[in-house]
Amino acid sequence: MKWRRLNVFKTKGCMMRQFYPHQRKAFRYAKPKPSIALLMQMRLGKSLVATRWAKSRTDWNDPVLIITPATTMHVWQSELEAEGINATLLQGSSKKKLAALWEGIGGDEFLWFVVNPEGVRACPEILTGVPWEVVIVDESGGWFTNPAAKTVKLIRRSLGEVPNRAILTGLPDPAGPEDYFEQMAFTFGEFMGHDSFWKWRLDYMRPAYFGWELKPSSRRKIKSAVRELAFIQTAKEAGVYVPKVYESRYVELPAPWRTLYRQAIKDFELGQLETKWAVVVQTWLAMLAGGIMPVELGEEVSRHKIEELVKLLKGELRGTPIVIWARFIRELQAIRSALKKAGVKVEILSGLTKKAARPKLLDDFRRGKVDALAIQPKIGQYALNLAHASAHVFYSNEWDWGIRGQCEKRSDHVEKKEAVLIVDLVTENTVDEDVLAALRGKRVSSNQILQRAMARVKNDCLR
Repeated sequence: MKWRRLNVFKTKGCMMRQFYPHQRKAFRYAKPKPSIALLMQMRLGKSLVATRWAKSRTDWNDPVLIITPATTMHVWQSELEAEGINATLLQGSSKKKLAALWEGIGGDEFLWFVVNPEGVRACPEILTGVPWEVVIVDESGGWFTNPAAKTVKLIRRSLGEVPNRAILTGLPDPAGPEDYFEQMAFTFGEFMGHDSFWKWRLDYMRPAYFGWELKPSSRRKIKSAVRELAFIQTAKEAGVYVPKVYESRYVELPAPWRTLYRQAIKDFELGQLETKWAVVVQTWLAMLAGGIMPVELGEEVSRHKIEELVKLLKGELRGTPIVIWARFIRELQAIRSALKKAGVKVEILSGLTKKAARPKLLDDFRRGKVDALAIQPKIGQYALNLAHASAHVFYSNEWDWGIRGQCEKRSDHVEKKEAVLIVDLVTENTVDEDVLAALRGKRVSSNQILQRAMARVKNDCLR
């Protein structure tokens, strides 16, 4: 195979973007190292730091692989294009991925490829068929943590000897620092003297009733080990702290829907639907609180939340660029219908939105062509630049604090100083209150939520 020599820093037609001071500090840490861990808070530009680091590690036109969630693949492509790199996205069937890979390897472009973890799992030949010089694992804290996961084992086994390796994620999570073993061991070959999670667990964890828990002295040792290996940077340290102003708006669940809500908790039934699973009941409760029914029960919508949203956007938040977060696609559809009737220009970004259409939606929002952008949290939590937004309205919440935190940070920017308004729409005496309380405590337990809801119904019945 023939490789061309290129000066990757002086790409024709590419205007070099300037680092912010906090990025220069990160790059000083990264440049001399073959393996790096960038634990930088969201919206601090760690992808640009990683890209420049990868460039500095490739004197020849060596192949570079970026593994990132599907929702951020196009974001990475845009980031690399800004650096003069025409990256190839490995998408579609395994046959299509491999065809794109070999076409890129045999072409005259930079050998940079972007793939998602699911693509790697379905087509492991991507990892083993090319002598990768650099591999970057992005948003690793969200998926590269489970030592038993097939994708994690596959990547560690196949890419553990790549000369230059990097992980990119947010700050260490105080609630679960043990999650960093696989990330650190992949990047540096070992972590705290071990290359196997199972051996490491014997030293730093102990059996508990439902599994394993950290030993009392382990949390401090793990944090110290992470700090020694990784570059850690908070938004406040970087001078990019964007203050948040929190507000909650409460609405009542209409009486007929309240009856259905109680039936779901007491009997594990909703209309003609029955279940024996608590997680299904929790989903029903969340849907009812948001004003929608399971699709099997029809298209009926309650406007108790939507009307409050319309009041906000037509009143206090009129003329303000707003991001609306809603968990269910049918919620998003109901929101769009109601807001358009009220004269508010709104677009949806959900799991049904084609990936090719997403950049235009974001561009329309930034240019002010739409007043509001309604997004599913799991779609919008990574890499979206929503710095144009001045307010977030959480119509409904996911139960994961990591997702909520990511969504809130989408509007942060280095040059943004004004406070961002965060509004939660909450249906009173429903699971909405329990989820929000749990999120604020950075801990959500589905069993606790259902138990609280059942206790609330019992109290209501005793009144």
